[in-house]
Amino acid sequence: MIYILRTTSGRENAVINALGVRLKSGSSGIKALLHPGELKGYLFIEGELHEIEEALDRKSTRLNSSHIPLSRMPSSA
Repeated sequence: MIYILRTTSGRENAVINALGVRLKSGSSGIKALLHPGELKGYLFIEGELHEIEEALDRKSTRLNSSHIPLSRMPSSA
């Protein structure tokens, strides 16, 4: 699954670093963290949904981010 995470524009690398530290501390089903430079304010996370949700647990993080359901993403024309 590819999970889209919205974050503050310009803070994408800080969020990736924070997630990376958290993921290195334990085993995880997350395969990749990606921030395309031309897409400001968004990150892509590949992995199992429950593993992604566990890594993004809002109770134990200050990541200033939110997830965007695919149903709210604009369709390509």
